[in-house]
Amino acid sequence: MKTKLWLSLSAGVIAGILGTASAAHAQRVFQTDVSGVIPTTGDPVYGFRRDLVYINNPVRDAVRLEANSLRTAFMNRTLTNALSGFPATIDDGVKSILYSVLTDDANASRNAELITNALIDSGADAGEARDLVNSLRGLLEGNNIEPNQYRNAVRNFNEMLRASDNALFANSPQILFAIHTVLFRLNAAGYSALNRNNN
Repeated sequence: MKTKLWLSLSAGVIAGILGTASAAHAQRVFQTDVSGVIPTTGDPVYGFRRDLVYINNPVRDAVRLEANSLRTAFMNRTLTNALSGFPATIDDGVKSILYSVLTDDANASRNAELITNALIDSGADAGEARDLVNSLRGLLEGNNIEPNQYRNAVRNFNEMLRASDNALFANSPQILFAIHTVLFRLNAAGYSALNRNNN
C-alpha cells in the first residue's frame, strides 16, 4: 500500500547521521569484543555493544534544535502531520498523550498503554507496537536526543509497519501520523545538517 511506503522512515538517513564510538570509548563494564564464557572463571561474557554517536557536532546540534522545536510545537499545540497528501491536523488529545510518552512524564505509563492499544486496534502487530512505544518513552526528555534510543525508535517504527496488517494503512490512526511526524522531523534535521556539512 502507498501509505505504508510513505510512512517508512529511511534507515539510510539514520546510518548517515549516526556512527559508532571508537572501541576504546564504547568499552564499558560488562562489554567486551567477544561472546561466550571467560575461560578462567566460567562467567558468561556478553557481546560487544557499540555505542552510537552523532556523526558530527552540526548533526547532533541540528537534531537537538529540532527536538526543541518539536517540544514547542507540542506545548503550543501546533504540531501538524508531516506527511503530505493526508490531513495536516493532529487532534490535541493525540498530541497530548504522545508528548506525555516522549517526555516520560507522570502519566507516561498510562498514555503508553493508550497509544499501544490504539495502534493494535488499528491493525498494528502487538509486539512491534509495544516495542515502538517503549522506544519512544523519554525520547524528548531533557536537552539531548540519545542516539541509541533514536535509532531504536526509527527501527521499531519501520518494523511495526512491516509486520502490521493492511488495516493499519487503510484507516491509519492519527497517533501513527503523529509518531511519524516526530521521527521524520528529527531525521530531516539531521540529514539536512549532514548535507550542509558535506557541501
